[in-house]
Amino acid sequence: MRDPLKLAKNRHERCHASEAEIARSLQGNWRQDHLFALKQALQMYEFYHRQTPRSKPACARSPTRVVARSLTGKVRKQQRANAVSFDARTLLFRMAGVDVTVIEGISELTGLTVLSEIGTDMSRFPHEKNFVSWLGLCPNHRGSAGKIFSRRVRKGANRAARALRLAAQSCHRAKNALGRFIGVCKHAVADRKPWWRRRARSRSGCTAC
Repeated sequence: MRDPLKLAKNRHERCHASEAEIARSLQGNWRQDHLFALKQALQMYEFYHRQTPRSKPACARSPTRVVARSLTGKVRKQQRANAVSFDARTLLFRMAGVDVTVIEGISELTGLTVLSEIGTDMSRFPHEKNFVSWLGLCPNHRGSAGKIFSRRVRKGANRAARALRLAAQSCHRAKNALGRFIGVCKHAVADRKPWWRRRARSRSGCTAC
């Protein structure tokens, strides 16, 4: 079905755009090469979703070293759209030897992502600074003659770094030690800004860095 008017009738009631605006945005030239690429992308998407239920039992049966200890602590019962369907907490415990989900912000999916990218052998990182540098999360100082012009982190597509960023964002307003630490860091960064920027922020009521 390519009729823009019929497609616009499926508009959600909370959508700000009207049916006429949606119908205008759905008008196109329907080029054959674009339709062919879209058809292939849809078939690939459906194929991956059919394979996902088959791959999860295989991941749960993956060979891991068995730890003699048992899991302790409460299980976080949070239903998420992309949550895994197998017992990932026990699998992570067998891989790492400790329950990584007790760390604030680290969910089962985050733990699987980090361990699959980094592994359990941390001997290649002599110091935590080497680990942060490998993740690409440390400032990349650019300067000359003793003056630093930029401290931006370098660009990269590290999946472990992305997962750890999301874990840190989940603790942004958490009432725990990590949440308080993030709040202290925010105020410390805000205090280093020029006085006119701090004054403008206080007038607007914004507390973001």
